[in-house]
Amino acid sequence: MKRKNLIIFLIFSMILWGGTWTSAKLVSVNAPVELLIFWRFLPTALSMIPFLLFFKTGIRVKAQELLLLAIGGGVIFIYNIGFFSGVRVGLAGAGGVLVTGLNPVLTFLLTVILTKEKASLRQILALIIGFGGGLIMLEIWTFSPEQIFNSGNSWFLFASFTWAVLTMLSHRIQRTVHFLVYGFYIYLFCSLYALILALSKGSLSQTPVDLPFWLNMAYISIAATSLATTVYFLCTRELGSRIASSFIFTVPVSALVFSWMILGEVPAVHTVLGGALTIAAVYVINSSPGKGKSQ
Repeated sequence: MKRKNLIIFLIFSMILWGGTWTSAKLVSVNAPVELLIFWRFLPTALSMIPFLLFFKTGIRVKAQELLLLAIGGGVIFIYNIGFFSGVRVGLAGAGGVLVTGLNPVLTFLLTVILTKEKASLRQILALIIGFGGGLIMLEIWTFSPEQIFNSGNSWFLFASFTWAVLTMLSHRIQRTVHFLVYGFYIYLFCSLYALILALSKGSLSQTPVDLPFWLNMAYISIAATSLATTVYFLCTRELGSRIASSFIFTVPVSALVFSWMILGEVPAVHTVLGGALTIAAVYVINSSPGKGKSQ
C-alpha cells in the first residue's frame, strides 16, 4: 500500500480515537471497569470475523505466536484499566492530551533502548516539539507535583506506558502474523481476561441496559477499536512503530473537537497552540530524510 494512503488512513483513525475519550467519560460511571473492557472488546473481536472470512486469512498461528498474542491481549487489557479508571476520576481532555502526548516519546525511548537504533536530530527535535505541545494543552505550568499524580493523571501515565509497550509488541508480532489475525486474537484475549475478572467479582449482572450506554460502547468498540486500531496496527507494520505512533500527536486535536461539539467545551488559546505544535511535529517526523520503517 502506498505511503500516502497509509497516512490518510492513520489520520482518519486518529480522529476516531479522539472521540473515544468523550464516549468513555460518558459510560465510565455506569459500570465497573472490567465490565466496560469486556463489552468493549467482545464486540470488537466478533466484528473482526467478517474481515477474516473476506480476506481468507485463517486464524491458525504457531504456539509461540499464540503466546505473544496472549501477552498482547494482556497488555491492552492493562492499558484499558488505566484508560477507564483515568476518565472515571479525571478529565477526559487531560487524559487525551497526557496519554497521547507521552506515548510517542515513550515509544521512541523504548525503540532506542531495545533496538539501539539512532534517530536523527530532526526527529528528536520534532518529538520534543510534539511533547511540548501536549504540555501546553495540559497547562502544565499550573500543576503542582501532587496534582500531576492526582485526578486520574497517574492512571493516564500508566496507560501511556502500557500503550507504548503494546506498540512495540505489535510490530514484533506482526512480522509473522497477519494484522487482522493479530487484532482478532488480542481483542479476544482481552475480553477473556475482562470476563474472568468480572465473573470473579460478580459484576457481570451490572451491565447497563440504557440506549446511550450501548451507542457509546458501539462507537468505542466497533468504530474506534475494531476499525481504527486495526488500521493503526497495519500502519505500524508498514511504517514502523516510531512513525505510526507519532500520529497519536493529532488525537488531542480531534478530542478537543469532539468535546466541543458534544460537551460544549470551547477550546482555549493554549489548547489551539498546543494542537498546532503536535501537528507540526507529525509533519516534521514524516518529512524527515532517511526515515525508516523498522522499530
